[in-house]
Amino acid sequence: MVYLLPSLVAFNRGTDNRWLVLVINVIFGATFLGWVLALVLALRKPKVPSTA
Repeated sequence: MVYLLPSLVAFNRGTDNRWLVLVINVIFGATFLGWVLALVLALRKPKVPSTA
């Protein structure tokens, strides 16, 4: 469950790059660096569309 935590967070938050987080998590999640990268991407704030 901890292994897929970044993916679960990304899908629950509805982040724009949730599929990228899932791919990084599945492929590189076994390494600590890959898991941390996926978690950081999952926790990033969503981009706010600018109204100009």
